[in-house]
Amino acid sequence: MNSWRPVTWGNQEPLVPISRSALRAIPSQRILTLAEPKPVYIDEATQLLLRLERSRSAPAESSLRYKDPSPRIVQLAEPKKPLVLENANKNFQVTYSKEVVESALSEDKLIRLSTPSCLNRRFEPDRTNITQVSRAALYGDIPLSVDRLSQPKNHRQNNYRDPVWEISKATKHANPSSRIRELARPKILPEGFQMQRIEPWRPVARSLKAICTRRVNELSKPVRRDSMSNCLYNPDAFKVKKSALTGRISERMESLAQKG
Repeated sequence: MNSWRPVTWGNQEPLVPISRSALRAIPSQRILTLAEPKPVYIDEATQLLLRLERSRSAPAESSLRYKDPSPRIVQLAEPKKPLVLENANKNFQVTYSKEVVESALSEDKLIRLSTPSCLNRRFEPDRTNITQVSRAALYGDIPLSVDRLSQPKNHRQNNYRDPVWEISKATKHANPSSRIRELARPKILPEGFQMQRIEPWRPVARSLKAICTRRVNELSKPVRRDSMSNCLYNPDAFKVKKSALTGRISERMESLAQKG
């Protein structure tokens, strides 16, 4: 990049230094909303891991460290107790949660789900028996045409012919039919056709001495339009407002404007 300012690559310094008036300016509500970081949408598991990492890295405050937890927090902190069935064998006990026991399926439902589904009546199973070739087909006589078709094709390398054909004597002395003579005739130009005039047209003397009307003179003039610099010229384009000079920016804007 060609620039007249000294640019040092590898840092976050801006090409144009930020003026003091811009640093002290008070941003609008729109700039404040745009300066806020975008929310990161993550799942609950990742969010829980991030909270654990933050709790390990960031030390807790003194007010939170010695604060007594509420009864609700103590209740949530207790581990879940396994639910043991009454008629279960003591030597082999299977733990179930309360939700699993309540949503247990009935015996009829289990039997109905364990029954395999019937096949469709149009289903055709795979053919297990291999088709055996008959003895007549093994020892039969092959026709000559089938033998010729079963041979691989032999592509010749020099499969070309001379572009100049020799016309036979019979073709030279043959008499064409009336249809061929009709098709061999060249196309005839239609009546009233005029060839293109190659010589330049010379204007008539009265055309040279004629006086054009005011309307013809207006139409013959080229269209002149103002340049875009004159149309879009704004003398106050780079003028800083008084509110920007005396304003103050937020802490977020000031942290973003700092050098890296």
